[in-house]
Amino acid sequence: MKLKTVILEDEADNGFLLKHFLIKYCPDIEILNVLENVNEAIDFINKHSPDLLILDIMLENGTAFDVLDKLTISNYQVVFTTAHDDFAIKAFKYNAIDYLLKPIQIDVLLDAIDRVRKRIVDDNYYSRIDALKKLHANNNTELIAIPTGDKIEFIKSKDILFIKSDGKYSEFHTINNSFIVSSRNLGEYESYLDSSIFFRCHNSFIVNLSFVKSIDKVNGFFFEINQGIKIPISRRKKNELQERFNL
Repeated sequence: MKLKTVILEDEADNGFLLKHFLIKYCPDIEILNVLENVNEAIDFINKHSPDLLILDIMLENGTAFDVLDKLTISNYQVVFTTAHDDFAIKAFKYNAIDYLLKPIQIDVLLDAIDRVRKRIVDDNYYSRIDALKKLHANNNTELIAIPTGDKIEFIKSKDILFIKSDGKYSEFHTINNSFIVSSRNLGEYESYLDSSIFFRCHNSFIVNLSFVKSIDKVNGFFFEINQGIKIPISRRKKNELQERFNL
């Protein structure tokens, strides 16, 4: 299987070397394009749906994160390249395969590509993705499937205290004081969770109403739930809440 690949690199020499190394040492790599700017990359990637993105982080008109935030496709793998080492934590929040520091060494690059292959051909990974899609399609909210990088975790919806937005990601907080970070945004979960139980009380929060103990109206408008946790209620959602419960 050819791995359709897009390189994003605004320094021509670096882009040429990456392309040269990949063509010479990775016969299963098909270079679709070498791009230089954010907007061009967003349009091309969304149109051609590559398997692998090799992205320089710092670009003249933005960053690789700006590109990823605007993509409408999924099931691609990401390898970051950069001359800076201060983006590593943020890079891996985007489920990156690797984070390569410049100047890039051939053996390090080839190791990253090998790990890309292993992830793509992992049958279990794709079978779990299919299971997730089926769960969503059937609107089965007893179990919630949470993609977390290389695996998908399943939890019972009744065990969720609240869900918190973290940019493109969502944090599931459960009754056993644990939390799981999902690679999907809050809006996707709101669309199929049971709205009679789960309430989007704020742009950044969905709360399980089963665990609400009271509403604090003195120190702002908050849900008070189990374990003394306070969840904010936005002004817009406050009005919706009052109508819903005749407050």
